[in-house]
Amino acid sequence: FSAGECDLLAYAAGFTTSLDTILQQADAQGETMFFSSGDTGSQCPAVTGVNGVPLGLPNVNYPASSPNGIGVGGTSVLSPSGPSEIAWYAGGGGSSLLEPTPAFQSATKVGGAVALVRRGVPDVSLDADPESGYEVVVSGALQTIGGTSASAPSWQGIWARAQGAHAGGLGFAGPVIYGTEPGSAFHDITLGSNGFPALPGWDYATGRGTPDITQFVNG
Repeated sequence: FSAGECDLLAYAAGFTTSLDTILQQADAQGETMFFSSGDTGSQCPAVTGVNGVPLGLPNVNYPASSPNGIGVGGTSVLSPSGPSEIAWYAGGGGSSLLEPTPAFQSATKVGGAVALVRRGVPDVSLDADPESGYEVVVSGALQTIGGTSASAPSWQGIWARAQGAHAGGLGFAGPVIYGTEPGSAFHDITLGSNGFPALPGWDYATGRGTPDITQFVNG
């Protein structure tokens, strides 16, 4: 799902109450939605905010901040001669001001240098920088796109492959990402910043990191 708004505004509108209930039912049925964390860094695009420019209010995007969904952040893929991947400066991330920390994201599951108070975003990340993004065909023409609106559906596809490899028996993705999957199934991103620095372990810039898809699917 490639849309979102400040979770404070979503709460004020009643959107969080209604959608969290629907997502909770989906989780119980073993279904998972992956949500883009936004393209304005550690800000959310309220009043002002242009994709790719950290500008707006210091808040995270909802539904990425829902404890019943999975938030997907962004990285930049660099040339092989240096660090291969860093946090994308515009990938959304931070702490929700309202949503509680889900059990699958408890302090014992997260580890690292970040102490969670409420729901932390993102859970995972993938390339989202338009400079190193995804080649797609639009009206017959090849274009390169980016944003967490690209990394989120890409993660949805990776999750579909994992479910397929396990006969659809993985259930909701949260406990799998934070518990079942080994650390080796993720590339821990420790360089770059979206307003929050990328650190060893889970962080507000890239979450658990980006997947080693083979290990993740077979984990």
